[in-house]
Amino acid sequence: MVNDSSDANLIQCEGITEKDLKSGNGNIAAEGKYHFLITDYTDKKEAGKTPHRLFNCTVLEAEYPTNEQKEQAGKVYHYRQYYERKERDVNGNPTGKIIAMEVGGGQIKGILNFALALGLFTIKDLETNSVNIDWAFAVGKQFMAEVRKKEKSYLGKKQTIFEVPFLGFYDITDPFVVSWPKNSEFIKLATGEEEMVEPVAVKDGCGVVDEPLPDNLLKRN
Repeated sequence: MVNDSSDANLIQCEGITEKDLKSGNGNIAAEGKYHFLITDYTDKKEAGKTPHRLFNCTVLEAEYPTNEQKEQAGKVYHYRQYYERKERDVNGNPTGKIIAMEVGGGQIKGILNFALALGLFTIKDLETNSVNIDWAFAVGKQFMAEVRKKEKSYLGKKQTIFEVPFLGFYDITDPFVVSWPKNSEFIKLATGEEEMVEPVAVKDGCGVVDEPLPDNLLKRN
């Protein structure tokens, strides 16, 4: 419905429920073991902000430790991968400069863990001491991860976030996740049992899935 009232403060709210206004609607809001599909990727480089890659990961299937949240299929986990950082002085204050991550540091290991789960490189590639990863190929890939709830403080306010812990990404064929819930139709696509639509990479460091996801494939079995 179009809000055609001349009063700018009057908002038409027909059909909107309390549930629609709860925090986290549209994003994952439950701990559990998840099967994800990467639906798009963007290289974010904005003035004054730390450069990072943003991967939008759609929930294909999930399993929860409680019965509280059962409607996560189709929701999104936003994974931000920081590959540079803000330089800080000896007192811990930012200098305004953006610098590269330390070689061999935890952030680098986290990035490689994610890429390995997506099949973008192999363990043998580590022998070369450098790995060239084309992140556009991440779009359309699937992975497994256990999402956990975390309380954090930002600008003096407490926030509840849901995130994948450090080194917590797994290949869908990893023996560690063999008993985890998976969307069987998408597993068939990933393992070559059915023809898979190839994702396309677009300019400006972005990638998207070139066709909409079938509604029936986002429903839990």
